[in-house]
Amino acid sequence: MSVISSLVCFLFISASCFAVWWWADAQQHRAENRALRREIARLSKHPSTYHEPPLPYTKRYADED
Repeated sequence: MSVISSLVCFLFISASCFAVWWWADAQQHRAENRALRREIARLSKHPSTYHEPPLPYTKRYADED
């Protein structure tokens, strides 16, 4: 009887650990997908409305002129 209860306990703990890992992995994938969707939306704007953010060094040299 002790072996069976130990096995059940082991299986329960293993299943719980797997569920937590699976949930965390799914959260990471959702975050990556959200970031990709935002980047695609940003890049797919019409060219006349899309202005790339200025780079810091281009602003510095432009100020000197």
